[in-house]
Amino acid sequence: MISFSSYIDVAVTLPVLGTYTYGVPPDLDGRACQGCRVLVSFGHRRVTGYILGIVDQRGHDEIKPVLDVMDDSPLFPREMIPFFRWIADYYLHPIGQVIKTALPTGLSTSEYTRITIADAGLAAQTDPDTPAPMRAILKQLQSGPMRRHLIKLSGHRQRPETVLKKMKSKGWITTHQQVITGRTRSKTERVVRLIQPGITPMTDPRKKVIAALADQGDLPLADLKQIISTAAAIVRGLVKAGAVAVYERPVYRDPFGDAVRPDQPPVLTGDQQAVLKEITSALGKGFRPFLLAGVTGSGKTEIYLTLARKVLRKGGQVLVLVPEIALISQTERRFRARFGDRGAVLHSSLSSGERYDQWRRIVDGKTPIVIGA
Repeated sequence: MISFSSYIDVAVTLPVLGTYTYGVPPDLDGRACQGCRVLVSFGHRRVTGYILGIVDQRGHDEIKPVLDVMDDSPLFPREMIPFFRWIADYYLHPIGQVIKTALPTGLSTSEYTRITIADAGLAAQTDPDTPAPMRAILKQLQSGPMRRHLIKLSGHRQRPETVLKKMKSKGWITTHQQVITGRTRSKTERVVRLIQPGITPMTDPRKKVIAALADQGDLPLADLKQIISTAAAIVRGLVKAGAVAVYERPVYRDPFGDAVRPDQPPVLTGDQQAVLKEITSALGKGFRPFLLAGVTGSGKTEIYLTLARKVLRKGGQVLVLVPEIALISQTERRFRARFGDRGAVLHSSLSSGERYDQWRRIVDGKTPIVIGA
C-alpha cells in the first residue's frame, strides 16, 4: 500500500466532468500547491491535471499517486479557482478544460497509444483466413506506426477497439504509450558568477573574463561571448578551477517593440479634473461603470493613465481592455511611457512563449497593469 503525505483535488485536461482525488507521495510533499500542474494517471493514460485544493481522503485504498509536480510555483492564484468552478457549472463544461482554455496554450502534457505491426501481423496479411476488419487495420499499419485514434474501420460493423484487442492477443500488433510534453516552457539563460578571483594559472583570456565579472557582477554567458569569443571554453575551465559558478535564471521573451521615451503627466484641464474626482470617489466601493465620452484628442487616455496611477498607489491592479488588437500598440506605448515595465500585454498575436511569459509576470505580481484585447 502506497503511503501519501496528503490528498489533492485535481481537475484533469480531459472531457470529463468533476474532479478527482490523488495522493501526494512523500518525495513530492511541499511542491503540490494550489494552482500547480501535476502529471497523473487517468485510466491507461498519463495526463495533465490542475491542483484545486487539499482534501481529506484518509482510509481510502484505491487512490492513485501523483506522478510529478510540473511547476515550481502556481500557474494561477487560488482566488481564480471559484471563478473556474462557476464557469464550469454555468456552461456545463469540464473544469479541467475550462482552466486549460484560460491558461496560455502549449502547457499540457498528454499520452497516446502508438500501434505498430509485428512480424506475425505481416504474415497474417497474406493469410486468406485473416478476417477482413483485421486485414484492413494491418493494411493501414503497413506505412508505419500509427496513433490509436487515427485507425479507422470504414465499412465494417466492428469497433476498432474490439478488433485491436484481438489482434494484440494474437501478437499481430504491439502497442506502447508515448508522452507528449507541452511545447511552451520557461526560457532561461546561463549566467556566470565570480566566486574566487585569485586563481592560478591566470591567462590573458581568463583575466578578461574575471575582470568583466568583477566590474559588472553576474553576467550572462552570451554577454561574455561579446567580450571574448571563446568565453564558453574559458568559463568551463574557470568552473573546474573553482573561480566561477554557472547558474540558470529565467528570462522573459519581449513582446514589445522599440523602447519608449518616458513621459511626464501633463496639467489636467478642468473637465478632466471633474471627471477624475467623480470616478476616484467610487474606487474601492464595488463595481460601478462610467461612460467617458469625448472626441479624439480630448484627453480620455490621460484620464485612464491618471486613474491607473491612483490605483497603483493604493496597492491595486489595473486591467485595460481595448476593442481590437490594432489598438494595442498605441495603448501599451502610452502606458509604458508612463509606467515603464510595470505593464503586461495579452492578446492572440503573441507567440505561445510570449503569452506564457506575460502570464507568469502577472501571476508573480511583477506587472500590476495588464493590457489586453
